[in-house]
Amino acid sequence: MPINFFVNHKGTRVGKVKKMSADEMLKTIAMFRYVNPSKHITVCGGRALLGDKQNLIFMAGASGVMVGDYLTVKGAAVKEDLKMIKKAGYIHTDKG
Repeated sequence: MPINFFVNHKGTRVGKVKKMSADEMLKTIAMFRYVNPSKHITVCGGRALLGDKQNLIFMAGASGVMVGDYLTVKGAAVKEDLKMIKKAGYIHTDKG
């Protein structure tokens, strides 16, 4: 089950929509985990909006993350994402 967070783009109709705070994003992940306890939850688009709290997505209930670039924004380098995953105490599994 992918979770994507909205990334504002200036000049679009929804470009002025207030972005979610990192805490709101983490609570959203936790709510999805609570409602869907047996599902694999992957945090994808908009993950960069969490800033230095990205590693907390696993504590909030995410099973995995999309690494690299996303549909409309550039993501972190894959090496950096893998370091974050390892630092959080998890292992990388290639599902590709």
